[in-house]
Amino acid sequence: MRNVSAPLSFGRLVLDARIAAGLTQEALAARAGLSARGIQNLEHDLRRPYPDTLARLVRALDLAGEARARFEEAGRSPPRPSPAAGREADTAPRHNLPAQLTSLVGRDQELEELGRTLERARLLTLTGVGDRYAVASQLEALGLCAERAGQDTEAQAWWEEALALFGELGDRMGLATDHTYLGTLACRRGDLARAREHLAASLAITRQTGGDEWIAQALGGLAAVAAALGQAARALRLAGAGARLHALGGGGPEPAGPDEIERPLARARAALDAATADAAWGEGRAMTTDEAIAYALADDPA
Repeated sequence: MRNVSAPLSFGRLVLDARIAAGLTQEALAARAGLSARGIQNLEHDLRRPYPDTLARLVRALDLAGEARARFEEAGRSPPRPSPAAGREADTAPRHNLPAQLTSLVGRDQELEELGRTLERARLLTLTGVGDRYAVASQLEALGLCAERAGQDTEAQAWWEEALALFGELGDRMGLATDHTYLGTLACRRGDLARAREHLAASLAITRQTGGDEWIAQALGGLAAVAAALGQAARALRLAGAGARLHALGGGGPEPAGPDEIERPLARARAALDAATADAAWGEGRAMTTDEAIAYALADDPA
């Protein structure tokens, strides 16, 4: 049996330090003079800290010595991209689809190490067994590794375990992430009812927690489901709404989107004449966030 151990991301260090201090996200936000959503984004590695934010967190968490040094170093150092990231960026098609979000953003090095371990051994001893957040995060990462290796059944099993554990912990962002993974996987495998169930659950959670980019990701997944069901105009409306929210979330106007969304939407656009397709996309972009969520969750497939 092997022990899986990978360098901790800045987000994980924030989470560990907050739990050690006995603080909720809201309590840490109040102590540091930040927003609860900001703490959420940092813990899930969706944002990097500004120097002032880093200093506020050090004071609020009362860090000192080696713990402070490691925390500050992680906060100042940018995430290391995977070696293949630059090559893929040069050749990837550009479009307006929401980029794939994950609580493991900026942790490609961890995923690569976990992937190598997954190839070497089937029996794994997860580190941090006393820290259920750590176990849930590593289960989630193992699902990503299995998916990258084309092992969809294994990926589903890892993510379902992570989903159950995040549910026990009450970690809504973890739940939203794994619902999105499972929904996207189910859509690719043709189980559209299960795909919609997971993606709608993710959207319902992000509706409560906020975060334009997270809502955009759920809308993008539901757009792929609609496209697979032959609901071309609906798919393009949902994708248009997701693209607008992604841009509002600071992701830029033309992110690289996952193939699971891009391919079905290309088919949806091809099923309509250009004017109708453009109109559907524009209608989606014109929706408010509440309108887009209500439209996505509606039973009427209009």
